[in-house]
Amino acid sequence: MAVFATAVGALPAGAADLPAADGTLDASFGSHIGSGTFADPNHNFVTSTALDGDGNLLVGGRFGGLNGIASPKVARLSPQGVVDQSFGANVNSGGMNGQPGQVRPLADGGVIVTGQLQQWGSTPVDYLARLNHDGTFDSGFSSAQLRSGRPFNNVTYSVAQQSDGAIIVGGSFTKAGVASGGLARLSPTGAPDTVYASNIGAGPTGMSFPSVDDIAVLPDGSALVGGRFTAFSGVPAGAFAKVSAQGQIDSTFATRLGSGFDGEVTVVRPLSNGKIAVGGDFTTFNGSPAPHFAILDSDGTLDAATMSTVGAGFNGTVETIAELPDGSLLVGGDATSYDGITSGRLAHLSPAGVLDHTFSANAGTNFNDTVASVTVQSINDIYVGGFFSNYGKSAAPRLAEITGNTVEFPKLPTAVGTVGKHMSLAIAATNAKGYPLTYTATGLPQGLTIDPSGGTISGVPATAGTAQVSITATDPNGESATAPLDWVANEPTTAPSPDRTQPPTHNPRAKSGLLADTGSEFSPAPVVAAVALLAAGVLLGFTHRKHIGKA
Repeated sequence: MAVFATAVGALPAGAADLPAADGTLDASFGSHIGSGTFADPNHNFVTSTALDGDGNLLVGGRFGGLNGIASPKVARLSPQGVVDQSFGANVNSGGMNGQPGQVRPLADGGVIVTGQLQQWGSTPVDYLARLNHDGTFDSGFSSAQLRSGRPFNNVTYSVAQQSDGAIIVGGSFTKAGVASGGLARLSPTGAPDTVYASNIGAGPTGMSFPSVDDIAVLPDGSALVGGRFTAFSGVPAGAFAKVSAQGQIDSTFATRLGSGFDGEVTVVRPLSNGKIAVGGDFTTFNGSPAPHFAILDSDGTLDAATMSTVGAGFNGTVETIAELPDGSLLVGGDATSYDGITSGRLAHLSPAGVLDHTFSANAGTNFNDTVASVTVQSINDIYVGGFFSNYGKSAAPRLAEITGNTVEFPKLPTAVGTVGKHMSLAIAATNAKGYPLTYTATGLPQGLTIDPSGGTISGVPATAGTAQVSITATDPNGESATAPLDWVANEPTTAPSPDRTQPPTHNPRAKSGLLADTGSEFSPAPVVAAVALLAAGVLLGFTHRKHIGKA
């Protein structure tokens, strides 16, 4: 059976087009995690990560807590990695007997936990438990199961919620109140749906220890399911199937799958472009090569164009897939190479299936053990859980955050100054994570300096001419961005002396004591009044002409 692998974080179509992740470890998140998960140092791990409705990170696995704070097997962290001690205390007070699989937030703020769960304190939970938002045990949910005859008779692996609040549960069970093989539907309060169970019937069959390992609910309430089976509800389906919102197998979809996958499917991920990413311990799909990873069209047929790029694919089991806002994918598991190229246990692929070599290079040797879960909050907040202790040469005990480049400059216009005149020019890079930035500059004209903490360039240009300046902003994690700034320093403008050898020219519009009207509101000679940059919070350069007035 697969480890309780999970992946979340696909963003909806139309999400902002942001730079791709570059695979840099977020040291600030790591500082809050500290020693990471604790328990038996040889057997603790994270199998599940997910974001709740408040943007906090839910973590599940085999551990006693995080960073020395007790929160056994289920924990909640802020986006920055700070452990929620109150939530942990409530989890710890009940006591979970058994190892959790997936930990998922519910629409009402609760938390659902699958796994090899037997009891919560002294209350039987029969492989599925619900927590309230504060981490306390929801005994009412378990009571609904008890009233229904303690439905699950074996391990639950996966869970997803339909839009009406109903909860779809997958696993290796054959009973959910009534016979319901591997897939069941519960009301929001925990009561089994007997009609759904009847439609599912035998569910997954045909492999040893048949099971549903992962579930993805679609907008219409239907579900894509993957696991260990060669048939589902009596219909041939190689480890992958689609069922309606009421639990009926989609036989048309099954026909298009053909023989399906030749091994276990551990993760199913619908993508924003309508396609479906699938990972697991398989090598073919309907007779075509699909080494542990495949992209299918929405109708269940193989995306031949993308699969031609996948080539030799991954050399080990894929446990988790997450989509980034630009449509690219993070794929994690046991594999260490993709299409024959070293990729580490977490690879970044373009939407067309091309490996991102920059990501792999920044990741160094990548994670040193299995990646079980990836959750994407944004391009700059990617949470990874698993069995690892290091990421490259840096400590990353079972839980880590990696980022894209959080520092960016807007396009900087040409800056203009005047020799001998003091000037001040404000430059600001954007930083999605809000960390302080340190600024440096190379190529500044003589007489000018940059403020390291604020980014303001100031001083008095000493010589006229042009220069190309490089401005760099760096955050505490070492993330940086560099932008070019073209610089022009003009000679000061000098008004010509009047020619007193010629008689004065009569100007009927001239008035005593005032300058002659030139017919224009501004003098033709430019005088720099201010230079600043204004783009994405940065003042833009402009040249103001000296006003000489009208009669």
